[in-house]
Amino acid sequence: MSSGTADLPDLTPNQINALVVLMVEARRLSNAELRELAGFPLTGKDNEKLVKLGLVETDRKRRPFSHELTDEGWRVMRELHGGTPPRAGGSASRSLFTLLASLRRGLDRLRISHGDFFGQTAGAGLDRAPA
Repeated sequence: MSSGTADLPDLTPNQINALVVLMVEARRLSNAELRELAGFPLTGKDNEKLVKLGLVETDRKRRPFSHELTDEGWRVMRELHGGTPPRAGGSASRSLFTLLASLRRGLDRLRISHGDFFGQTAGAGLDRAPA
């Protein structure tokens, strides 16, 4: 991923998608939950890179492993909203980045942090009613 912000890491579309799902859920997610929400678990080189970059904390004490954004992960997600989508991501990545840019503008206008906006309330999670 190339971007106008020099301190953003080079991420694959799957790594970006995993970070987006972790941001939107704003909680620790197991690989089973990630598979249900994103269509894939966070494993292998994708997980290793995100952990090495300090963007994700992975709990490997029990299976399925679980993942959560770190403070640095939240920072990168805020910056990613102004970035350029990875070339390999195609139209889906371009659409996602368009949505993220709009989200950033809205949150800036409302003066709400990403964490506050996406923070879970009691009982929230996979069983949410459709809007």
